[in-house]
Amino acid sequence: MIALDLELASSEPDVTLVDVPGRVGSVVLDNKRDKAVTQTFNLFCKLPHPKGTEMMRQVMEWLRTDVKVHDFTLSSEPDYVRHGAILTAIPATVKSDGVYGTAVFNFEPRRYLKESLVEQQITSGAALNNPGSVVAKPRITITGSGDMTLVVNGTKYGIKGMDQGIIIDSDSQSIIAADQTTSEFSKFQAGSFPELKKGNNTITWDSGFTAKIIPRFAVKL
Repeated sequence: MIALDLELASSEPDVTLVDVPGRVGSVVLDNKRDKAVTQTFNLFCKLPHPKGTEMMRQVMEWLRTDVKVHDFTLSSEPDYVRHGAILTAIPATVKSDGVYGTAVFNFEPRRYLKESLVEQQITSGAALNNPGSVVAKPRITITGSGDMTLVVNGTKYGIKGMDQGIIIDSDSQSIIAADQTTSEFSKFQAGSFPELKKGNNTITWDSGFTAKIIPRFAVKL
């Protein structure tokens, strides 16, 4: 259904150019983020009208089920997952040899290693290697009761008064109970969220607790 003449879009940095009187050129201010990536996919149904038109209509309806972000995998990238959504109309053209359409996706400016989106048990003190090209923002689940300190690459993250456990999600910047029913932000005694740098990372915590992690290793688009 997707035409093979595909030009893959890439990410670009979000910068602000400032013109300063008396200075040649512009000053580049780095906003420390990448912009969302707009990717166009050309659709083609080789069935003639009206069957081809109806099939294209069903595809368009399926793609526009909602405006939520969904997982997206290209057959040419079987080990990676993209996160994206369709936020625009999907025009279609009926021709003598079939029906043509255009779908424009809005992707996060990175693709995730599929295996790193699966939760895994980790051991305190073990090294966790980030093979990606960007800093990863993990989801860490701590199980246990009481106070504890999580240490990621030397940075301490205190947690006070856990009942059964807590989930620290660095991507959504949320702290919730292990049963995912209530916010536990007041129990998180830190000013930032854990991140996994490129290469080896060391994670430790107090005895009497266990931990699982969804690393979310990624590379730039």
